[in-house]
Amino acid sequence: MSKVSCKHRAVRKMLVAAMLSVPIIASGCAMQRAHTDVAVCRHEPVAQAVARYAEAIHKMDTTQTSAFYLPDGVLSHANGAPLVGPLAVKKLLDGFAAYTVISQSMPVDQVLRQTTGWRVTGHYVQHVRLPEGNEVKASGRYESDWVCASQEGWRLARLHTY
Repeated sequence: MSKVSCKHRAVRKMLVAAMLSVPIIASGCAMQRAHTDVAVCRHEPVAQAVARYAEAIHKMDTTQTSAFYLPDGVLSHANGAPLVGPLAVKKLLDGFAAYTVISQSMPVDQVLRQTTGWRVTGHYVQHVRLPEGNEVKASGRYESDWVCASQEGWRLARLHTY
């Protein structure tokens, strides 16, 4: 197949995607798609992965929490600088070792299918004991992009809180 026809097909797919408001990333003629037919992801809804992520935060298991992120996965909050990759996320979370998460919830409000995975939005509520002993509640909204990363199962490409 010539480069012209490959380019033509990629452009046509991007135009169709634009009309449908679905993001598509073209790389040559191959379209990058989520591994939606991997057994581990077929048997666990993405909302269940969000609940496992919230439980890892509740347990303050920084290794398990950071393992949810893809190697180039991004964690960001409002206007703060984004953290990229599991090691950066773990380093941040390890800085909260003196805190105690009393409760953590991340109810899912909406799940939307995208070409490269699933966009999950919702809100979070966290009850925390500070090192000084007083307790605070933090809450807000989140928007996340999840992909099925082969045999690892659901992984975070992006989690943004605000």
